Amino acid sequence: MKNKQHRIDHPSQLNALSLLPIMRTRGLGTLRLQGEIAEHASKEAWERDLNKHYYACGCSEGAKGLLLGLLAGSAYAFFAGSGQGVGAAVGTVVGAALVGAVLGKVLGLLRARTRLRQTIREIQEQWQVEPTGTEEGWACG
Repeated sequence: MKNKQHRIDHPSQLNALSLLPIMRTRGLGTLRLQGEIAEHASKEAWERDLNKHYYACGCSEGAKGLLLGLLAGSAYAFFAGSGQGVGAAVGTVVGAALVGAVLGKVLGLLRARTRLRQTIREIQEQWQVEPTGTEEGWACG
């Protein structure tokens, strides 16, 4: 089975790339830069960065947040929750783990989004498209 590829032929198409789950277009495949930018020396590095950041899921940061939440919840339950029952202590640990996982995931996605926007900005600065002359001007009056 051949790997699906999504061609980007104009720098304005980069603006539509979003990694936020609600706004992400599913099934694009590997992002490939085409057009005038295809001959640029940094093309392969940009494609690698685009694909890395566009398909980032924040899972590693979520896992780190989960572990930190487990440690923080366990420490709180052990030291501050001496009067609690076992159920309350377990609830504290599980709740802290869930909060840590969600915060880690969100932070991971925001970090990847920032890096994606940075890569897009860098590509667009280098990918200057000449006007085609087909645009009509506005005549007021």
